Amino acid sequence: MALILYSGSTFLSYIFGEKHIWIIYSLSAFITILLNFSLTPLLRNYSIEKVTRIALYIAAVNMALLTFATNPLLVFITYIIYFILSEYLLVLASLMIEDLSQNNQTGSIRGRFLMMQNMGFLISPFSSAFLIKYFSFQSVFLVSGIFIFAAVLVFNYFIIHIPRIVPEKLSFKNNY
Repeated sequence: MALILYSGSTFLSYIFGEKHIWIIYSLSAFITILLNFSLTPLLRNYSIEKVTRIALYIAAVNMALLTFATNPLLVFITYIIYFILSEYLLVLASLMIEDLSQNNQTGSIRGRFLMMQNMGFLISPFSSAFLIKYFSFQSVFLVSGIFIFAAVLVFNYFIIHIPRIVPEKLSFKNNY
């Protein structure tokens, strides 16, 4: 999802004009802040595995919509959803790392996760620029969608093949 971070405002400026981009980002941030209050109840009522899986599925569908959207209203809505899900997925990943690791390993695992995340943020401007130069903005969304789909597959693989972690470690029902 980091690929869009560097090209998103330019893409939005072609559709809405530069004067209106701040509205999209401000509204996205405001909605994200409001929805952050819903995360704890979601985790209390459902497992983090279910919440993450649903967020990943929505992100994959949203990225497909954003890839092929030409209607400004659809772009507006899908971009806000992208923004919200980006934040949610980072929080969910952090919570999973903390919950699945032992106390003496949490820092090391979180450090590796943050290193991989930061490498993505370092590589994404070059990747986005390459994709936009030789293809289009839609290719950035398409590649992001492919990465999200891969994340769905990897996540589902680990949940299926390591089912012991779901009820015991990822329930969050008693933790919050």
